[in-house]
Amino acid sequence: MSDVSAAIVVFLGATLVFHSAYLIPYFVLGKSPPKRFWTAVDYAWISLLLVSLVTAAAEVRVYFSPSPLRLHEGWAQGQFKSTQSLALQSQLYFCDRADDENWPDETGAAFKRACDWFTDMTDALEGGYDSRDWRDFLTRHRREPPEVDLVVQQGKEEAIRSLEWLEKECAALEEQRRQAKLSLPEEILVFFWPHLLALSLAVRVTKVTAELVEQSTDATSLESSLLSDHEADHGELPPQNGNR
Repeated sequence: MSDVSAAIVVFLGATLVFHSAYLIPYFVLGKSPPKRFWTAVDYAWISLLLVSLVTAAAEVRVYFSPSPLRLHEGWAQGQFKSTQSLALQSQLYFCDRADDENWPDETGAAFKRACDWFTDMTDALEGGYDSRDWRDFLTRHRREPPEVDLVVQQGKEEAIRSLEWLEKECAALEEQRRQAKLSLPEEILVFFWPHLLALSLAVRVTKVTAELVEQSTDATSLESSLLSDHEADHGELPPQNGNR
């Protein structure tokens, strides 16, 4: 059931219950709530209406305004894709050269280590930017000794810088997630504000019904009183329209 449907059901159900709670004692027992009760009813429905409208306005503003959380998610995703692409390209580059037996032993060994290194980095990035694996990889290799081969060293340094940028973006994203997380009272308000609005309208409709019923009863009582007074004074009913 959608929020709108649920709110309509709440409104109809509350209206029925409130009308029954007022009309049955009024007509069966002849009891009417005092004016102080209706004053409290006014405060109740106005308070419910204000809370629901303020919560609804805040929810609409958050929904339509540019969200820092969505921006940071985009930045983290972009940096992750860039880092993953760098790892894949470096893996292909060094693994292809590691298979070439024409390199000197020292260079070939450096390329083989680089191939294994970037393969591990590629595997660590498979879990996405929320994964713990690439963070562990960065922790293990952030301060490792330099490579003998300059090309391999430059490739690793570029990869480490890319991972560190990803780490910063993910840290900023986590902070935005923490700030955007609603507290329990806020979650309750966001979930129940349509129902609070429905309740406030049901209370107001019931009060209007009560006012109309009591005005009609007062008018009938006044008319009966006037007829009784006229009979007492003249011994007959006042002339009716068409019976002059």
